[in-house]
Amino acid sequence: MSEALAAVGQHPAPDALVELFTLDLTPLGTNAIYYWTAGPLGGKSVTFNGVTYSAVPIELFQLTTAINGRMPVPHVRIPANPIAIGLVVGNGDFTGALVSRTRTYRRFLDNVGIGAPAYPTDEFYVDRLAQQDENYIEFELAAKLDQQGVLLPKRQFLKQCGHTYRTWDSTTNSFVTVGTNCPYAGSAFFTSADVSTGAPAQDVCGKRLSSCRARYPSPAPLPMWGFPGVGLI
Repeated sequence: MSEALAAVGQHPAPDALVELFTLDLTPLGTNAIYYWTAGPLGGKSVTFNGVTYSAVPIELFQLTTAINGRMPVPHVRIPANPIAIGLVVGNGDFTGALVSRTRTYRRFLDNVGIGAPAYPTDEFYVDRLAQQDENYIEFELAAKLDQQGVLLPKRQFLKQCGHTYRTWDSTTNSFVTVGTNCPYAGSAFFTSADVSTGAPAQDVCGKRLSSCRARYPSPAPLPMWGFPGVGLI
Protein backbone atom coordinates (compact mmCIF):
# COMPACT_ATOMS: atom_id res chain seq x y z
CA MET A 1 0.00 0.00 0.00
CA SER A 2 1.35 3.43 -0.90
CA GLU A 3 1.99 6.09 1.73
CA ALA A 4 -0.53 8.39 0.03
CA LEU A 5 -3.24 5.72 0.20
CA ALA A 6 -2.48 4.92 3.84
CA ALA A 7 -2.55 8.59 4.79
CA VAL A 8 -6.03 9.09 3.34
CA GLY A 9 -7.37 5.87 4.88
CA GLN A 10 -6.13 6.76 8.36
CA HIS A 11 -7.44 10.32 8.27
CA PRO A 12 -10.27 11.03 10.78
CA ALA A 13 -12.46 12.13 7.85
CA PRO A 14 -11.23 10.04 4.91
CA ASP A 15 -12.16 10.78 1.34
CA ALA A 16 -14.98 8.82 -0.37
CA LEU A 17 -13.93 5.28 -1.26
CA VAL A 18 -14.60 4.40 -4.91
CA GLU A 19 -15.14 0.85 -6.20
CA LEU A 20 -14.09 0.21 -9.79
CA PHE A 21 -15.21 -3.02 -11.46
CA THR A 22 -13.96 -4.84 -14.53
CA LEU A 23 -16.03 -7.56 -16.20
CA ASP A 24 -13.67 -9.50 -18.47
CA LEU A 25 -15.43 -11.82 -20.93
CA THR A 26 -12.27 -12.86 -22.77
CA PRO A 27 -12.16 -16.24 -20.92
CA LEU A 28 -15.44 -16.98 -22.72
CA GLY A 29 -13.84 -16.57 -26.13
CA THR A 30 -14.79 -12.94 -26.82
CA ASN A 31 -12.81 -9.69 -26.83
CA ALA A 32 -15.29 -7.84 -24.61
CA ILE A 33 -14.16 -6.10 -21.41
CA TYR A 34 -16.49 -3.76 -19.50
CA TYR A 35 -15.50 -1.14 -16.92
CA TRP A 36 -18.14 -0.05 -14.39
CA THR A 37 -18.42 1.94 -11.18
CA ALA A 38 -21.30 2.53 -8.78
CA GLY A 39 -20.21 6.01 -7.73
CA PRO A 40 -19.73 8.22 -5.86
CA LEU A 41 -20.01 10.99 -8.46
CA GLY A 42 -23.79 11.03 -8.79
CA GLY A 43 -24.16 8.65 -11.72
CA LYS A 44 -21.22 10.03 -13.72
CA SER A 45 -18.44 7.99 -15.27
CA VAL A 46 -14.95 8.27 -13.76
CA THR A 47 -11.40 7.79 -15.04
CA PHE A 48 -8.67 6.00 -13.13
CA ASN A 49 -5.20 5.13 -14.42
CA GLY A 50 -6.27 6.04 -17.93
CA VAL A 51 -9.36 3.79 -17.94
CA THR A 52 -12.91 5.20 -18.03
CA TYR A 53 -15.50 3.41 -15.86
CA SER A 54 -19.15 3.88 -16.83
CA ALA A 55 -21.70 4.55 -14.10
CA VAL A 56 -23.59 1.30 -13.44
CA PRO A 57 -25.28 0.42 -10.10
CA ILE A 58 -23.14 -2.68 -9.57
CA GLU A 59 -22.83 -4.19 -6.09
CA LEU A 60 -20.40 -6.75 -4.64
CA PHE A 61 -21.42 -8.29 -1.32
CA GLN A 62 -21.11 -11.27 1.07
CA LEU A 63 -17.33 -10.93 1.39
CA THR A 64 -17.14 -11.41 5.16
CA THR A 65 -16.18 -14.78 6.63
CA ALA A 66 -19.06 -16.32 8.64
CA ILE A 67 -18.88 -16.76 12.42
CA ASN A 68 -18.65 -20.54 11.99
CA GLY A 69 -15.44 -20.07 10.02
CA ARG A 70 -16.86 -20.92 6.61
CA MET A 71 -15.32 -19.11 3.67
CA PRO A 72 -17.55 -16.38 2.21
CA VAL A 73 -19.37 -16.92 -1.06
CA PRO A 74 -19.27 -13.49 -2.72
CA HIS A 75 -22.03 -12.30 -5.03
CA VAL A 76 -22.18 -9.48 -7.56
CA ARG A 77 -25.40 -7.81 -8.69
CA ILE A 78 -26.11 -5.73 -11.80
CA PRO A 79 -29.31 -4.11 -13.13
CA ALA A 80 -31.55 -6.34 -15.26
CA ASN A 81 -31.84 -3.94 -18.18
CA PRO A 82 -32.21 -5.20 -21.77
CA ILE A 83 -28.52 -4.64 -22.57
CA ALA A 84 -27.36 -6.63 -19.52
CA ILE A 85 -29.85 -9.43 -20.19
CA GLY A 86 -28.62 -9.66 -23.78
CA LEU A 87 -25.00 -9.88 -22.61
CA VAL A 88 -25.82 -12.60 -20.08
CA VAL A 89 -27.85 -14.69 -22.54
CA GLY A 90 -25.28 -14.30 -25.28
CA ASN A 91 -22.32 -15.22 -23.07
CA GLY A 92 -23.35 -18.38 -21.26
CA ASP A 93 -24.68 -16.67 -18.11
CA PHE A 94 -21.17 -15.18 -17.69
CA THR A 95 -20.00 -18.49 -16.18
CA GLY A 96 -16.19 -18.40 -16.18
CA ALA A 97 -15.96 -14.63 -16.75
CA LEU A 98 -13.47 -12.68 -14.64
CA VAL A 99 -14.75 -10.01 -12.24
CA SER A 100 -12.21 -7.62 -10.71
CA ARG A 101 -12.71 -4.91 -8.10
CA THR A 102 -10.24 -2.09 -7.50
CA ARG A 103 -10.73 0.37 -4.64
CA THR A 104 -9.26 3.82 -4.40
CA TYR A 105 -10.22 7.24 -3.05
CA ARG A 106 -12.03 9.94 -4.94
CA ARG A 107 -9.05 12.31 -4.85
CA PHE A 108 -7.00 9.85 -6.92
CA LEU A 109 -9.44 9.80 -9.83
CA ASP A 110 -9.35 11.65 -13.15
CA ASN A 111 -6.39 13.95 -13.72
CA VAL A 112 -3.85 12.15 -11.57
CA GLY A 113 -2.54 10.11 -14.53
CA ILE A 114 -1.16 6.60 -14.84
CA GLY A 115 0.03 5.10 -11.57
CA ALA A 116 -2.51 6.49 -9.09
CA PRO A 117 -2.57 4.44 -5.84
CA ALA A 118 -5.20 1.80 -5.11
CA TYR A 119 -5.77 -1.10 -2.75
CA PRO A 120 -4.89 -4.60 -4.04
CA THR A 121 -7.34 -5.75 -6.69
CA ASP A 122 -9.86 -8.47 -5.74
CA GLU A 123 -10.35 -11.04 -8.50
CA PHE A 124 -13.15 -13.57 -8.90
CA TYR A 125 -14.62 -15.86 -11.51
CA VAL A 126 -18.37 -16.08 -12.10
CA ASP A 127 -19.37 -19.49 -10.77
CA ARG A 128 -23.07 -19.43 -11.69
CA LEU A 129 -26.11 -17.27 -12.30
CA ALA A 130 -27.67 -17.21 -8.83
CA GLN A 131 -30.84 -15.17 -9.30
CA GLN A 132 -32.64 -12.96 -11.78
CA ASP A 133 -35.78 -10.87 -11.51
CA GLU A 134 -37.17 -7.74 -13.17
CA ASN A 135 -34.73 -5.50 -11.30
CA TYR A 136 -31.44 -7.33 -10.85
CA ILE A 137 -29.24 -10.14 -12.12
CA GLU A 138 -27.14 -11.74 -9.39
CA PHE A 139 -24.11 -13.98 -9.81
CA GLU A 140 -22.30 -16.25 -7.37
CA LEU A 141 -18.54 -15.78 -7.53
CA ALA A 142 -15.50 -17.87 -6.68
CA ALA A 143 -12.11 -16.47 -5.74
CA LYS A 144 -9.61 -16.67 -8.59
CA LEU A 145 -7.33 -18.90 -6.50
CA ASP A 146 -10.24 -21.10 -5.35
CA GLN A 147 -11.31 -22.60 -8.66
CA GLN A 148 -12.23 -26.25 -8.57
CA GLY A 149 -12.21 -26.85 -12.34
CA VAL A 150 -9.49 -28.22 -14.54
CA LEU A 151 -9.20 -26.50 -17.89
CA LEU A 152 -8.94 -28.75 -20.92
CA PRO A 153 -9.17 -27.64 -24.58
CA LYS A 154 -12.53 -25.86 -25.05
CA ARG A 155 -14.03 -27.36 -21.89
CA GLN A 156 -13.79 -26.66 -18.18
CA PHE A 157 -14.70 -29.24 -15.56
CA LEU A 158 -17.20 -27.51 -13.26
CA LYS A 159 -19.87 -29.10 -11.11
CA GLN A 160 -22.40 -26.49 -12.28
CA CYS A 161 -24.25 -27.03 -15.54
CA GLY A 162 -22.83 -25.09 -18.48
CA HIS A 163 -26.10 -24.72 -20.37
CA THR A 164 -27.53 -21.24 -20.90
CA TYR A 165 -31.06 -21.23 -19.43
CA ARG A 166 -34.05 -19.27 -20.68
CA THR A 167 -35.00 -15.90 -19.13
CA TRP A 168 -38.38 -14.27 -18.65
CA ASP A 169 -39.14 -11.01 -20.47
CA SER A 170 -41.85 -9.12 -18.59
CA THR A 171 -42.43 -6.75 -21.50
CA THR A 172 -43.55 -9.55 -23.82
CA ASN A 173 -44.69 -11.98 -21.10
CA SER A 174 -42.68 -14.73 -22.69
CA PHE A 175 -39.38 -16.52 -22.31
CA VAL A 176 -36.30 -15.37 -24.17
CA THR A 177 -34.69 -18.42 -25.74
CA VAL A 178 -32.42 -16.76 -28.30
CA GLY A 179 -28.85 -17.66 -27.45
CA THR A 180 -29.84 -20.41 -25.02
CA ASN A 181 -28.91 -24.09 -25.29
CA CYS A 182 -30.77 -25.67 -22.39
CA PRO A 183 -33.47 -27.92 -23.90
CA TYR A 184 -36.00 -27.40 -21.09
CA ALA A 185 -39.23 -25.81 -22.37
CA GLY A 186 -41.66 -27.02 -19.71
CA SER A 187 -44.36 -25.08 -17.89
CA ALA A 188 -43.14 -26.03 -14.40
CA PHE A 189 -41.13 -23.20 -12.85
CA PHE A 190 -38.47 -23.34 -10.11
CA THR A 191 -36.38 -20.71 -8.32
CA SER A 192 -32.58 -20.79 -8.18
CA ALA A 193 -32.99 -22.72 -4.90
CA ASP A 194 -35.03 -25.42 -6.71
CA VAL A 195 -38.27 -24.34 -5.02
CA SER A 196 -41.42 -24.73 -7.14
CA THR A 197 -43.09 -21.44 -8.05
CA GLY A 198 -46.04 -20.36 -10.14
CA ALA A 199 -44.29 -17.19 -11.35
CA PRO A 200 -42.39 -17.58 -14.62
CA ALA A 201 -40.30 -14.48 -13.78
CA GLN A 202 -38.80 -16.45 -10.88
CA ASP A 203 -37.86 -19.41 -13.07
CA VAL A 204 -34.07 -19.45 -12.68
CA CYS A 205 -31.96 -22.57 -12.98
CA GLY A 206 -29.59 -23.13 -10.06
CA LYS A 207 -27.16 -24.98 -12.37
CA ARG A 208 -27.06 -27.93 -9.96
CA LEU A 209 -27.91 -31.58 -10.48
CA SER A 210 -30.96 -31.06 -8.26
CA SER A 211 -32.05 -28.13 -10.46
CA CYS A 212 -32.03 -30.37 -13.50
CA ARG A 213 -33.83 -33.22 -11.70
CA ALA A 214 -36.59 -30.82 -10.57
CA ARG A 215 -37.35 -30.11 -14.22
CA TYR A 216 -36.83 -33.69 -15.41
CA PRO A 217 -38.38 -36.01 -12.80
CA SER A 218 -37.03 -39.56 -12.55
CA PRO A 219 -36.67 -41.72 -14.58
CA ALA A 220 -36.22 -39.11 -17.34
CA PRO A 221 -32.61 -38.68 -18.52
CA LEU A 222 -30.91 -35.45 -17.47
CA PRO A 223 -29.46 -33.10 -20.10
CA MET A 224 -27.15 -31.52 -17.52
CA TRP A 225 -23.87 -30.28 -18.97
CA GLY A 226 -21.77 -30.37 -15.83
CA PHE A 227 -19.72 -32.65 -13.62
CA PRO A 228 -21.34 -32.88 -10.13
CA GLY A 229 -18.56 -35.17 -8.86
CA VAL A 230 -15.85 -32.54 -9.38
CA GLY A 231 -16.46 -31.14 -5.89
CA LEU A 232 -15.54 -34.51 -4.38
CA ILE A 233 -12.05 -34.58 -5.83
